[in-house]
Amino acid sequence: MTDDFGLPMHQSIVPPPNNVPYIMAVVLMAALGILGVVAVAVARPGQDNTAIFTAIAGFVCPTTLSLLAFMKAQETHLSVNSRLDAFMRNAELAAHIKGIVAGRAQGRDAANERTDALAAGVNPSTLQPNAHPVQVEVINAPLDVKVNP
Repeated sequence: MTDDFGLPMHQSIVPPPNNVPYIMAVVLMAALGILGVVAVAVARPGQDNTAIFTAIAGFVCPTTLSLLAFMKAQETHLSVNSRLDAFMRNAELAAHIKGIVAGRAQGRDAANERTDALAAGVNPSTLQPNAHPVQVEVINAPLDVKVNP
């Protein structure tokens, strides 16, 4: 797919929201808590396990919340990082295009100077920036040329 200028169109950098990993994390942590409660109930059937059940719930609930916060932070980091990568690619492309435009303008200006110089009858080679005239001495002496017999 291309846009109005013939450039390829890109999909959004950010992936669509997906809640399945969060649901899986909650279900797995709940299953871990239930497994712990059942293990304690089976291992200590005739004793009061209320304190142990409370400790298990006190471990599973904050751990689940911490895991969810970590997963959300990771998702946010990936989203921001991918947007930053796209921003850097766009900035690099913009700088490249700016350089191309500046180079074309410089070449156009140089061509205009040469054309103006030719129209005015001036030698365009002397229009180079920082060019200094060079004195050339022409010697009209015969060269000694020896031909092998």
